[in-house]
Amino acid sequence: MDSFFDLFSREVTVLLIAMLPAVELRGAVPVGVALGMPLGEAFLISYFGSLLPVVPLVYMIRPLVKAAKRSRRWYRLGRWLERRSLRRSQRLRQYKTFGLFLLVAIPIPGTGVWTGSMIAGLLGFPLRTALSSIAAGNLVAGLIITFLTKQLNIQLFVASVDRPGECLYDMIDKL
Repeated sequence: MDSFFDLFSREVTVLLIAMLPAVELRGAVPVGVALGMPLGEAFLISYFGSLLPVVPLVYMIRPLVKAAKRSRRWYRLGRWLERRSLRRSQRLRQYKTFGLFLLVAIPIPGTGVWTGSMIAGLLGFPLRTALSSIAAGNLVAGLIITFLTKQLNIQLFVASVDRPGECLYDMIDKL
């Protein structure tokens, strides 16, 4: 076994990466391309993979935060999660579903499916409304990332891709 990525197929690897908070679709598409997947396939798997956590997050975040805040051990974590999510929600309360769409659609750090799902759950958005806004925003973010991946020929450091030990900066210099 050469690396962690050898444990799974390329498709499963991309799907799992897309489900991770902070990385989501924004990191999974370039990783899929770096693993040798066609761009369209990497996009589709990343898109659907990043949407998998939405329903559990929307339903579970409010009860989890409430339970954590009642516990002496988990109080700080619950308070931090609530503050972090609601800090980004001031404008969202004003624009509702369009605000949630925009929050997810702009591919910058701190926005995305996980943040949008947590905010939607904490603000009590209906699941159908939250899911449609998040899915549409994720589609726009995914198209932006896919376009950038294609145009910039982004290649990420992935240990299992013919270049073990080569760092991202070296690869960018070669572009």
